[in-house]
Amino acid sequence: MKKKCNNIIMPDRKICTKCKTEKSADQFSKTLYTSTGLKSWCKTCCNNLAKGEQSYKYRIKNRDKLNNKAKERIRKNPYRTWATSTLKTHRKKYIINITIDELIKFINNIANCQICECELDWNVGTKDGKSKLNSPSLDRINNEDIININNIQIICVNCNKTKGSRTMDGFIKYCRTVINKFDPDHHTGCGCDHEYNDPSLKFKKY
Repeated sequence: MKKKCNNIIMPDRKICTKCKTEKSADQFSKTLYTSTGLKSWCKTCCNNLAKGEQSYKYRIKNRDKLNNKAKERIRKNPYRTWATSTLKTHRKKYIINITIDELIKFINNIANCQICECELDWNVGTKDGKSKLNSPSLDRINNEDIININNIQIICVNCNKTKGSRTMDGFIKYCRTVINKFDPDHHTGCGCDHEYNDPSLKFKKY
């Protein structure tokens, strides 16, 4: 049954123009500015908007405070921060068969790039959030679509950019080609195991 308020006939039910859901009249706040006497948005949608605006205003007002809290949280938990962010990024393209805790355990004692052996900086990049050349990055050794504990190594961003889409074996062959071209006197060509013992080639055998 329709109700009458201030000479406005109010419907029993109404569709919220925000969530597109039909709801009973008591789910809408009253107003004198519509023909139905009810607001266009339901109470739930209006409350959600208000909360969002309050949250946004709070974040703007307390930006420095919140940024400092985030930096402190990252400083105390650099490995978890890195592992969480890395798996979130890789999940968009690859099948993840490793948990955050397993990845944290894997990286916990890794201080140096597993290719060039430079010291890794586990802090979050530069001031503008970008990775540094010695920031750690997750590399898929054989470039498979599945990421698991047996197919990853932690290398610096610089090495990962250089390795690109190559497998580790392909990357080693690439490095030998570069050496043979620009330093032909350097011994790399026979393919024997002793090549991996060359101190100038800090690659582990795969």
